[in-house]
Amino acid sequence: MKIQKCLYGVAGLLLASSTIHAAVINVSLGQSGQNWVMTGLGANGSNDGTYSIQQGSCGSSAGLTTCTLSGSILAAGSSAGYNSGTYSFVTTYATADVLPVQGQSQTPNSNLFYYDYLANDVTMVLNLNTGSGNFSETMSTAGGFPAGVGFGFTYVGTEVCTIVATCSQANVGYVNGATISGPVTISASFTIPDATNAPEPQSLALMGITSLAAAGLWLRSKRTV
Repeated sequence: MKIQKCLYGVAGLLLASSTIHAAVINVSLGQSGQNWVMTGLGANGSNDGTYSIQQGSCGSSAGLTTCTLSGSILAAGSSAGYNSGTYSFVTTYATADVLPVQGQSQTPNSNLFYYDYLANDVTMVLNLNTGSGNFSETMSTAGGFPAGVGFGFTYVGTEVCTIVATCSQANVGYVNGATISGPVTISASFTIPDATNAPEPQSLALMGITSLAAAGLWLRSKRTV
């Protein structure tokens, strides 16, 4: 029996003004060269598992920690002009921050989870190096998520755990110091101005739109036999 674990992200699709017209860009990003790591922090008062999350390989310099997931852009599932090349999903925060990216399971013993805490200086940026040019899209800033942004991560099936007897995200969340880690694929979407008013992709600097809604992330296990 194979267990496939998927991490999905959603963000409110509200725009700052009803007069703004936007086009949705979808990108499908191949297996990362780095691991997505969740470290258990134990149960909270509602008996939900809790986690500290490391989004890729991390390094620190001049008081700033940078964590990166990177790989190739996939043609299937990606919008025209954004369907080839390479990507990096970069998370940054102050090195002095304590557990800056945290999550909790949606319900006890669940393999669904959402971010329940991001330090105010956490920033997540998706960089795309495509045949049409290089783009940077803000996926999270100041502890929140821009409107029109969504992203998700899927383990590729090689994830491993420490400490727990049975490797699962749910089990890891209940054991302080237990980990689950492995490379992931990523799906992401964001909005840009309507093509009728927008410049060509190679000259477009992608900007996030201020969010009027909250966002969440969850981890789902899909079992196939």
